[in-house]
Amino acid sequence: MPREFKRSDRVSDAIQRSLALIIQQEMRDPRLGMVNVNSVSVSKDMAIAKVYVTLVGEGDEERGEAVAKVLNN
Repeated sequence: MPREFKRSDRVSDAIQRSLALIIQQEMRDPRLGMVNVNSVSVSKDMAIAKVYVTLVGEGDEERGEAVAKVLNN
């Protein structure tokens, strides 16, 4: 019997895949470098999504703040 997933799980997976592609292929900001989208959590009413990312490579605090600013904009 296949495992059933909640709609919020499917939506968070779709957001994660979409954001990973957008960051990789469409964002042309040199401050980004390599960013991994680890997970996305969506509220029950699907109004808010929290995106968790990690920086690949050298990760000092200033670079992390710059990347967060770019991604938040």
